[in-house]
Amino acid sequence: MTPLQALALLAAALAGAAIGALWAGRRRSASAALATSSPDHLDLASALAEAFDRIDDGIALFDAAGRLARCNPRFRERVAPDRQQPWQGLGRGQLLELLAERLERAEGGPALWAAATLGKLHGGAVVTETLKDGRLVALELWTRDGRELALAVRDVTDRHQREAALAAAQERGQAILEAIADAVVIVDERGRIERFNAAAETMFGWRRDDILGRDVGLLMPEAMREEHAGHVARLAGRDGRPRAEPRALTALRRDGGEFPVDIALGTLDIGWSGIERRARRRRGFIGTIRDLTRQRELEQRLRRAQKLEAIGTLAGGIAHDFNNLLAIVLGYANLSRSDLAAGQSELDDNLQAIEQAAMRGKDLVTQILSFARGGQSDRRPFDLVPLAKEVVKGLRTTVPETVRLTTRLPERPAMVAADAAQMHQVLMNLCRNAVQAIGERAGEVTVTIEPAALDQSAAVRTGLAMGDYVRLSVRDTGQGMDASTRERLFEPFFTTKPVGTGTGLGLAVVHGVVRDHGGAIEVDSRPGQGAAFDVFLPAHRGAGGTAETQTEVEARGSEHLLLVEDEPAIRRLAERVLVRLGYSVSSAGLASEALSILRHAEPKIDLLICDAVGPELSGEALVEAARRIRPDLRAVLCTGGAGTPDAERARALGIGAVVLKPMIASSLGPAVRATLDGKSAIDRDGV
Repeated sequence: MTPLQALALLAAALAGAAIGALWAGRRRSASAALATSSPDHLDLASALAEAFDRIDDGIALFDAAGRLARCNPRFRERVAPDRQQPWQGLGRGQLLELLAERLERAEGGPALWAAATLGKLHGGAVVTETLKDGRLVALELWTRDGRELALAVRDVTDRHQREAALAAAQERGQAILEAIADAVVIVDERGRIERFNAAAETMFGWRRDDILGRDVGLLMPEAMREEHAGHVARLAGRDGRPRAEPRALTALRRDGGEFPVDIALGTLDIGWSGIERRARRRRGFIGTIRDLTRQRELEQRLRRAQKLEAIGTLAGGIAHDFNNLLAIVLGYANLSRSDLAAGQSELDDNLQAIEQAAMRGKDLVTQILSFARGGQSDRRPFDLVPLAKEVVKGLRTTVPETVRLTTRLPERPAMVAADAAQMHQVLMNLCRNAVQAIGERAGEVTVTIEPAALDQSAAVRTGLAMGDYVRLSVRDTGQGMDASTRERLFEPFFTTKPVGTGTGLGLAVVHGVVRDHGGAIEVDSRPGQGAAFDVFLPAHRGAGGTAETQTEVEARGSEHLLLVEDEPAIRRLAERVLVRLGYSVSSAGLASEALSILRHAEPKIDLLICDAVGPELSGEALVEAARRIRPDLRAVLCTGGAGTPDAERARALGIGAVVLKPMIASSLGPAVRATLDGKSAIDRDGV
């Protein structure tokens, strides 16, 4: 009830008394009215008159003629505090004019303002005006039957400031709510959604206008709603300070898709209206929800990378030992074929079969090492486009006629700093895998090369740094893959092909090579929808060459060589190979023996050949120790795929070539000859 409504009741209660007479508009004097009143009535009138004078709002009461009959001190103070003339008998318009002199917006004239205000004030209506001292007043005119009864002037400055502060706080709170990257949902005690921020709209696919007022169960799978309701009930029954409790749950998008979330759910005491705040408190709930989809994907990718790294380490160790066995088989088969007399064709065929089997084993080891450590890397800037044309041209003669090979290649060079042979292997493996995925049906394989600029989102998705890359894509229209197959796709020896038709190393090699080159590979495939393999390689700025195939030739010589190899069988084999090429060879099994030979050898040693990994010293350390004895000594490293220095370090040590085991005449001979002639094979970006 407003003060004016209370005064209306007061006037009715005092009918016939002095103040009641003023309300009724009677002309007799106040003293006559008091004389005819009972003592009890006079006491009540006196008490109400005192209350009228003490009320904090300024109140003016009008008689039947619309003239001021009485006003309290607050009214005089707020309308015209300096007025000395009598107040009684003033009309409503005169009172408004007096007040207009104190208002900011009354410069146009009090009469004009009074006329405008008159049209605004209808029984019980309120207008708010600003005084020249900055304070706000609310004007309220109370009428009955078209006649003015009272006018109130209320100072609302403090209330307005509180409301403005509250509105600003609410605006700041809303801005904070909208700026939070996580979804924030506020519900009442019935589970009805009251607040839904922008992040929640994006996460759940609901527009705010469509979800407000609806049950929060719409945001979770039906199977979880009962469990959630029980958790909410336990939270609601707690005493003391509410606490948020993080929980891992499954949420539900509007389109029916489920996704993992982490939700911190806490209680929230809410007064939804002023009446409810005074009457009781309502306990609602606030949930902060984080989408864990990307986090789970990254965790899965990390586990896969760790798994592949462990498998790669194991495979690399096995390959190193297997290489030594292959070196012996392949080397002696090669020497035996050279020793055969004419006319022994059957024995030559047998040895050739052994050689071929050993070479297939060598290729298999090379693939294992490529997966495990990226293999022996010969990196230099070159254009991927001619390489892609070469691979596709070669494949066209081998793929079924039902498979169509197409390319989408740029006119400008697509420069990368990479090993051309390994990139050839990557593209060849991807294309062969695509052709096999199509099978006997008709289909298409498309090879695409294009520039790609990875933004922050793409960088997080691929695990690469933001920047410029070259994207090499191979897409097929084959049978596609399900999620479980995609999960194991790059594991070595995993294959979906029938027994005897594949080793399961092709894609594992691709993964190892791409990773070793600082790139990444993505796969997009669904059952029956084909597959797309996208390889991202760091783009190279500047000129480069094209991928060239080097012809291996047997290179003879007569220099004195020092061979260091701890495996006796391999040492004897390599020694025989070098002797047949015309060289003089001194050999040692340990680094200490080799250094002793180097100090005393006659004639002096022209070249050091050693294993990259030795029992006493690594190949790099042995070369460094040897050059302290002979600063001009050059060297060739033999490796099973590990222990080689980078290109800059190799050049500084005088290492002219690195030969991948198993060592045979066709690979060891040219490397030795080139190094002796000062034609380093390590004049490039990588060893």
